[in-house]
Amino acid sequence: MDPKLELQQLDAERAELLTKANEGTITPEEVTRADEVVKRIGDLADIIRKRDETAKALTEAGRGRTSEVRTKDDDGEQPAGRTIGQRFINSDAMKAHREANPLGVSGKPVSIKAAGLGSFAAKAQGDPTPLGTNLGGAIVYDRLPGIVDLTYPKPPTLLDLITRGTTATSYVEYRQLVAATAAADVVPERGLKPLSELTTQVAQAAAHVVADGIKVTNQELADDGIIAALIDSVLARNVWGKIEDLVLNGTGTNEPRGILNTTGVLNQAFATDIPTTIRKAITKLRTTSDTEVQAVVLNPADDEKLDLLQDANQRYYGNGPFGAGPSTIWGRPRFVSSKVAEGSSVLGDFSTVQLLEREGLTIEAFNQNEDDARHNLTYIRAEVRELLLIREPAKLLVAELAPKTP
Repeated sequence: MDPKLELQQLDAERAELLTKANEGTITPEEVTRADEVVKRIGDLADIIRKRDETAKALTEAGRGRTSEVRTKDDDGEQPAGRTIGQRFINSDAMKAHREANPLGVSGKPVSIKAAGLGSFAAKAQGDPTPLGTNLGGAIVYDRLPGIVDLTYPKPPTLLDLITRGTTATSYVEYRQLVAATAAADVVPERGLKPLSELTTQVAQAAAHVVADGIKVTNQELADDGIIAALIDSVLARNVWGKIEDLVLNGTGTNEPRGILNTTGVLNQAFATDIPTTIRKAITKLRTTSDTEVQAVVLNPADDEKLDLLQDANQRYYGNGPFGAGPSTIWGRPRFVSSKVAEGSSVLGDFSTVQLLEREGLTIEAFNQNEDDARHNLTYIRAEVRELLLIREPAKLLVAELAPKTP
């Protein structure tokens, strides 16, 4: 069978399995079949790509010139572009569109699809190769996330703290570690070896899709710089803002369950003031789950309150308005997120939160309907599919930074 025809048939089967996974009706046998379909689709994609590359090389040779292949730009970056927007305008799909419409489009059909542009965050920002797994829930760590340069920090976000990776499964049941009783001890010769006790609970993770789109004029579509900027600023900001919101506030109903709605996450009541409350929360994490706090995530309003704290002589406790040092509290980096409610804070070891990419980012541009075509508008959509796992809820804590109102 022709690889492209087989790929079309498998893609239809993939869509059916995806619907069942999203509805929660997929069976264990269908999960196994889904993994087989995903693997075969990847194999077929490689076959088609190699075949197309061979055809292109033979075509170029027939024209009497060597095919121009660049592996890196002068500055060492991949020629596809440093950002998602640049990768889109340098994609084969966009180049084919430019060749077919050298003078731009005006009322013509538009259909551009650039798939596999990579992780919105990890690859676009030059992070190390993402984590990988071919088995649902089997995570292999190859980097430690959340390391922050406290001297010259880049503006950090919550998504910089959590573990990022890839997965080949659409649904997984996994064990969340709620508590652990350490039994490690010295063992005499022929003595009975100790056994630590783990308290776990079963959690589920299903792949979810996060997408957003914007409409652009055909004049804007004809300008690479404008399209790249819109993708990087508007679409990237909106999509990753929504993912950050899901990591924190996801309800578990038709979306992943976030940190604030996960059973087992610790809580710290308000105590005197914000610094005292956070210090007590650090102690609670240390004594309850043997956790060293990686960072403290605050609402912008609470972060401002910390910056403006003064002593009796109106001297700032922190760096003040002209300080250049890092934003910390009790030596821990302060991360700011508008997705955290004012009057609360989330702190702990965020590497236990795992966001696994199921399907890489896809950027599409097309005429959504006849009205768009008549008005010279094109719809550009960004879409990514991921799973969210919270492995050890007790290593995270939600602190109340203000007293409860009666």
